[in-house]
Amino acid sequence: MSYFKLGGYTELLVIGLIAASLGYFLYLLKAGKKMPTMRAFPALSAVEDGVDRALEMGRPFMYMFGTMADLTGEFAAAVAACYEMMRFLAEKCYIKGVRFIAVPGLSPTVVPYIDAILREAALKVGKPEAYVMDRDLKYLGRSYTTSLCSLIETEKPGTAATIGVIGGPDMAAWEVVLRNDALFIGGTHRLVQCGVVAVAADYAFICDEVYAACAAASGSRELSTTVLSGDFPKWALIGVVLIGIVLGLVGIKIAPLLNN
Repeated sequence: MSYFKLGGYTELLVIGLIAASLGYFLYLLKAGKKMPTMRAFPALSAVEDGVDRALEMGRPFMYMFGTMADLTGEFAAAVAACYEMMRFLAEKCYIKGVRFIAVPGLSPTVVPYIDAILREAALKVGKPEAYVMDRDLKYLGRSYTTSLCSLIETEKPGTAATIGVIGGPDMAAWEVVLRNDALFIGGTHRLVQCGVVAVAADYAFICDEVYAACAAASGSRELSTTVLSGDFPKWALIGVVLIGIVLGLVGIKIAPLLNN
């Protein structure tokens, strides 16, 4: 029995392209050289403006990770990325005196990390009193949907952000957010939910934008390296597709070559 699946030249070239891109950006990182700049994210600017909006309204800022946020399964990478976004926003809120409320999903695995990050953020800006776990960290358990809707009605956040692993129950809470005249910012890497987020949110992060925006918010060169190294192979593959379309229009088929 073989543990290796034999592929063709196409798979080998794609893997080589990914490895070369990662190696190049790791070299730039280690050498301390300048990296390409990621594009601006309108939703990221809107998130910062949302902190000011909450301040002007005298309301809190609420960050929701999404129903399916879990560190033990397939969504662990997305949750880890969103920790950086939460840290970024919490620091902005604490500096400006805005109360920051964090709402985990159904899984309790994310709760200790959220608590540690918020404590660290408050200490970093010199306001350790800004974060109180019992007041600002709301784990809702299995009655997630009804409890979240009730929490939003009670707290009436000036800005609410659901940037994480979104599931069906989150959408009921968005209606309550919008009914309370809150600015709503959404984001998810889950393709099945991206359309709903784009329609419901005032500003949205779609698919891979979540990872890129979280890396940009963190200010970490290491995280930016992982995002940029994944972008170049995508651009190359998009170029191959476009070339294939053009060649196909003039009668040259490249699909048989790619199947080798």
